[in-house]
Amino acid sequence: MSSARWTALAILCCGSGGVLGAQPEPLGAEFQVNTYTTEAQERAAMDVGRDGRFVVVWRSYYSDIRARRFAPDGTPLGEDFRVNTLDSYDHDPAVAMAATGDFVIAWGSYGSVGGTDPAYTIVARRFAADGTPQGPEFQINSFTTGEQNRPRVAYAPSGGFIAVWQSAETADGDVDLGIVARRFAADGTPLADDFQINSYTTSQQYDPSIGVADSGEFVVVWSSLGSDGDDDASTSIQGRRFAADGTALGEQFQVNTYTPDRQWEADLAVRPDGDFMVTWMSYGSAGDDPDVSVQARLFAADGTPLGDDFQVNTYTPNEQVFPAVGAAAPAQFVVTWSSYGSTGSDIHFRSAQARVFSPDGTATSDDFQVNTLTPGHQTPDAVAVGPNGDFVIVWTGSSPADPSLGILGQRFRSRLPVFADGFESGDTSAWSDTVP
Repeated sequence: MSSARWTALAILCCGSGGVLGAQPEPLGAEFQVNTYTTEAQERAAMDVGRDGRFVVVWRSYYSDIRARRFAPDGTPLGEDFRVNTLDSYDHDPAVAMAATGDFVIAWGSYGSVGGTDPAYTIVARRFAADGTPQGPEFQINSFTTGEQNRPRVAYAPSGGFIAVWQSAETADGDVDLGIVARRFAADGTPLADDFQINSYTTSQQYDPSIGVADSGEFVVVWSSLGSDGDDDASTSIQGRRFAADGTALGEQFQVNTYTPDRQWEADLAVRPDGDFMVTWMSYGSAGDDPDVSVQARLFAADGTPLGDDFQVNTYTPNEQVFPAVGAAAPAQFVVTWSSYGSTGSDIHFRSAQARVFSPDGTATSDDFQVNTLTPGHQTPDAVAVGPNGDFVIVWTGSSPADPSLGILGQRFRSRLPVFADGFESGDTSAWSDTVP
């Protein structure tokens, strides 16, 4: 969308005097994702397809990875199901959906089925759009020295997918904790061995996130203990861009401009045109939050920064932690996080908060509370934005149906017109109203 058209759109939505006034509205009630309620369910991940269907995955206690499919209107497409076939210590699930609706789930496992890594490894399993498994789980990593953890996965326009994770040692010579990736064809065939993402190899690199543009180019961000930029005081946020074939498009770069103290827990959302937003936790802020805040920064598709860091949260008492970000084409970014306290109804422990931003980083909403139920801690895990800009947020929390820990969700209507992929203002069919 041109800047002129976006300016006109902002005035249409909000008036020339400001951008706030388009607060998202809930689409239906808060809902429980998991049907299996034995033991704790936690650490969810989610992705949404181009037809608006979405898949949520999570860890069930310490032994299972579970998943559940949903129609665009939030109707469950069956009950939740077990993903892994090996009884092991399985953790940190991630999911990505292809344009066809097929999806792949990756996770960390102690050992793998038919693989070569007997210790901590990265495994994955592919599924058809209707949830039918497309073969057993398989090992992602080819390099097996040391522990492999914290996978993330994303589909490419070619139909293949890319997995990224942290490795205790890499085949490219990083003998500390580094970030590695591997590319796969649509049928799960590896297109090459693992390759190293980080070019700065001093000390530890960990907690990666990945996003892919419609061009096939992809971006990886992570936390780095130290930096070859100007942040060498503590942990910084780093990023690196790659061509569709895995060729590095330059060296890694420092994301954060605010450098005092620690910056960590980065997440990333890439729009189809390649522009991307990075969010993370920061001790302190160039804004008005002296405690732990949520920060963000925008970049053009070619990696050019579109301004400095900016503070996401406006509620500043206590800590704001564990952010996640989602993107739509081309209207908005949605950031969610966990807040100790709230200006809403949840003033005890952690609440789930969110805020919506335009493509240029302008806030189009105030902070708003995501969760309705308020007992215990509510910790957002993921946000996915549908093809018309409406979005769903899932989090780990307590509910009357699952008093231990369960996975909860809430869908929202963005209330901002979207002009992309054939959708015009008021056309919500692909996300809110169509049930396959």
